[in-house]
Amino acid sequence: MFFAFLFVATSLSPVGGTQYPIPYQFLPKRPPSNPYCDRALFPFCPTGDPTGKTVVAADNDTFDIYSLQAPVWEFITGDLLANFKIFHDAIGFRSRATGLNYTLEWYELFELFNCTFPHVVPGTPYPVWCNEGATCFYDGIDDRHWSENGSLVLIGNISGSDFNKFIEWLHRDNDSAVYYITFRVAQDPSLSTIYIEPWDCSSFVLRAFDHLASCGAVFNGSVAVNHTRLTLFSRPPIPLGNTSEIFGPQGNQTLAKSMMAFYSYFQPHQSIGNYFKHLVDILEYVLVQDKFYYWYNDEYWLLHLHEPYFGLSFDFVPFPKH
Repeated sequence: MFFAFLFVATSLSPVGGTQYPIPYQFLPKRPPSNPYCDRALFPFCPTGDPTGKTVVAADNDTFDIYSLQAPVWEFITGDLLANFKIFHDAIGFRSRATGLNYTLEWYELFELFNCTFPHVVPGTPYPVWCNEGATCFYDGIDDRHWSENGSLVLIGNISGSDFNKFIEWLHRDNDSAVYYITFRVAQDPSLSTIYIEPWDCSSFVLRAFDHLASCGAVFNGSVAVNHTRLTLFSRPPIPLGNTSEIFGPQGNQTLAKSMMAFYSYFQPHQSIGNYFKHLVDILEYVLVQDKFYYWYNDEYWLLHLHEPYFGLSFDFVPFPKH
């Protein structure tokens, strides 16, 4: 449930004829999920409506808007990741007319690790991705969950009629913004050139804030809210092709073999011994072979990572004004 697309805090910057950040690819319709991915341990949106139903507000109502944050994997590790500023983001709403509260989240359908690296399945000649994300809208706000180790902050309000406009956008967005992207890819820590923006819980919240403002929401500019970002530092990404172009009958078998080996090192449910062995293998790929394979927009990319290779930040992004 967490990290990183498409609130572009920096302007689009063309480098070498390519526009950066590379725009996220929206789909015309959410595709059926791969049945293999249904083996995830934790159900998606257990307290939400299974049909995706939200709420219809009275036009003359007013909804308070809350920023919600809690440590990632709090249900497993408690407040541990809060010490590293690794938070999951969500939005809360409260109807002034009814007093009812609602929570809106966007997170991975099949758990975070599955969204970050694919599965290498015996007998399947290509990586199997389980990297969909989706919205989860449900009744109530768990005050203790959000405020105990994170934050629950009133940040603005919106009229009932404008809230309904936002909900219309939410359904459209959920049907087209399908794939979860964990890592931001940037040229260096200055973030002067961002090649790829993440698409995760915090980036969804930022996009939702932007659309709430465009619908008429008013935000409290005196409130500061930061958001977690995981960044890979790389030279410009090199496109390699899609699944059929690499792993198909006429594909690049040498490249396919290298990619399958690379992803095999990130498989879950390994022994402790294999984790340490594969950590060495990963370092060999990144530091010696100068390769990191990255999936984005249904296509594979080659990243040439460089120092400092990886960054964890807690970025301040001001609320939008419309």
